[in-house]
Amino acid sequence: MPKYSTILDILNHRSQNLPNQIAYTFLPDGETESGSLTYQQLDTQVRAIAAHLQSIIIPQDRILVVYP
Repeated sequence: MPKYSTILDILNHRSQNLPNQIAYTFLPDGETESGSLTYQQLDTQVRAIAAHLQSIIIPQDRILVVYP
């Protein structure tokens, strides 16, 4: 089993090897499914958020990311 340093390493590995597998299923009321994300979709969203943050902050800044 490979060893990973960060959660991003795990996401990268899974998006490359299991791109169409469901990573998250959203249950807004705890029971009813409202949508889902595959590992590839999640990776794409993570990269888009990271690119945006890199465009508006400087190194050593701290941020808080709140995601539903």
